[in-house]
Amino acid sequence: MESIKNNEDYINYYNFNENGSCISIGTKNGFKIILCDPYDNYYESNFNNGIGIVEMYKSSNILALTGCEKDSKFSDNQLIIWDDNKKEIFKELRLISKIRIVKIINDILFLVNDIKIYIFNFPELSFINYLDIYSYKNELISFCVKSEIKLAYLKDKTNIYIKHIKFDKKSKMKTLICNKDNESNFIYLQFNTKGNILAAATEEIIYLYNTSNGDCTREITNSCFKLGFINCIKFNNDDKFLAISIIINQNNGCINIFDIGKEKEKSIFDFFMSSEDECYSEYNVKNGDFKFCFDKNDNILIITKNGKFNKIFFDKKEKKCELMINKNLFI
Repeated sequence: MESIKNNEDYINYYNFNENGSCISIGTKNGFKIILCDPYDNYYESNFNNGIGIVEMYKSSNILALTGCEKDSKFSDNQLIIWDDNKKEIFKELRLISKIRIVKIINDILFLVNDIKIYIFNFPELSFINYLDIYSYKNELISFCVKSEIKLAYLKDKTNIYIKHIKFDKKSKMKTLICNKDNESNFIYLQFNTKGNILAAATEEIIYLYNTSNGDCTREITNSCFKLGFINCIKFNNDDKFLAISIIINQNNGCINIFDIGKEKEKSIFDFFMSSEDECYSEYNVKNGDFKFCFDKNDNILIITKNGKFNKIFFDKKEKKCELMINKNLFI
């Protein structure tokens, strides 16, 4: 894996775990888990065939795996619970169509295919419930893991449904509906760390919704949203900053950070024109498509489709981002 360019053909799937401590990668040969702090290879398995989604269970040796499109070890509608210590299948199940998303939260397993979100107990894999959805896209389904589980998704083009999930004998899922006034399509949903705010992005506006009543508490606008398409949104650990990544073209992107801990300044001219939110800090990203998250220290971690890992120091006082680590995941 000497060539960064070749990594794009080698990687089937890549993502961070919930707290940004590990990277999970599905490859043409198996899977690879990498520690972010300190940066190091954690473990990997070679199946001599492709693996798609790789989801860790509580940073343990238990993983949920799916197949991929080409030369796959498993079917793409098949979920494999893999014990990497024993190097064997622990449990498995199948959906009627391709599995698009796998999420394990607080001993609850969520599987998403083209039309539904299926909910199971984990690791028993006993069925609990299902939800009908409008879109299976990863960016239009968000999970929150604080106290109770919250799940945001689109049930139709114009309504965001937020499910408050408590699974015991006396409680049921509570549903909250968030509406917006314009006709633009949502392109990204993301809970903050506390789960009390949901960011919902259209192509030009980020709406912040109160998840207890569905009210829109703030709108964020900036001309940078028009430079390309929004591919990721994250809140930092204390929910005072909102980071938005934009893909400009196949080789360039940027992460724009907004200070949402203070009220937006208003003036008399706001009545006549819309005022932009000031970009607090910006970081340019090379090497194509990428995902990012905040780690426990509010550093920004970036992984790219072609196998690059960057760790960025987010300096809140100086309002700038500085590169700390730049690695090839396969060297």
